[in-house]
Amino acid sequence: MASILHYFLALSLSCSFLFFLSDSVTPTKPINLVVLPVQNDGSTGLHWANLQKRTPLMQVPVLVDLNGNHLWVNCVQQYSSKTYQAPFCHST
Repeated sequence: MASILHYFLALSLSCSFLFFLSDSVTPTKPINLVVLPVQNDGSTGLHWANLQKRTPLMQVPVLVDLNGNHLWVNCVQQYSSKTYQAPFCHST
């Protein structure tokens, strides 16, 4: 009888341990991360990078704000895309 009790106790502890271990490993929020090569403009001290964006794909230079979460893009007056509606220039 004791061997069955020990087996049941060991199985219960193993399952509990695996449950708590798997729960602590899974992230609670998805990670939003972009890794890209950033260059420094020597004359202005601004940091910028190139992205492949738009339809059809084209290289777009963006200004990287090191103190915030934003990428700044030059305003294009005659922007045309099949999949994206660009905001008006000088809008927030």
